[in-house]
Amino acid sequence: MSLPLPSPLTVGDLLDARAKTRGDHPFLICDEQTLSYAEASERSAALARGMIASGLGHGSRVGVLHPNGPEF
Repeated sequence: MSLPLPSPLTVGDLLDARAKTRGDHPFLICDEQTLSYAEASERSAALARGMIASGLGHGSRVGVLHPNGPEF
């Protein structure tokens, strides 16, 4: 059963909604590592809090250079 989702969706909104309904299910499988929807949501929220705490906000531009994998 799906939860009603707000419109327009952000990536964070969608991830949080899926974490509520599929928390323990795999979100990402990379080699021997598996990341669940709940873990991805928690990591995403922690990253967002850190970015906000450093002064980033609406309209800020951020570049990301990181190899593929669960850490990304």
